[in-house]
Amino acid sequence: MSNEDFLKSNEVVNLLKLRLSYGLTGNDDIGNYNARQNYISQNFLGVQGLVREGASNPYLQWENVTKLNAGIDLSF
Repeated sequence: MSNEDFLKSNEVVNLLKLRLSYGLTGNDDIGNYNARQNYISQNFLGVQGLVREGASNPYLQWENVTKLNAGIDLSF
């Protein structure tokens, strides 16, 4: 802002900058089917059957992180 016309002739403020940033990031490394209940084939005492594999979590979702940064650089 110090290079704008309304501050160029100002003798007190040498440098004035306003900084603002916004970001949305996250982590999607939860696997493809970790939120679902799966069944696998297993042999037990000569008998083939299906058993559950893992624990399902229907509320499992991607992680979201929102950041807002603001700053002022000021030199007199």
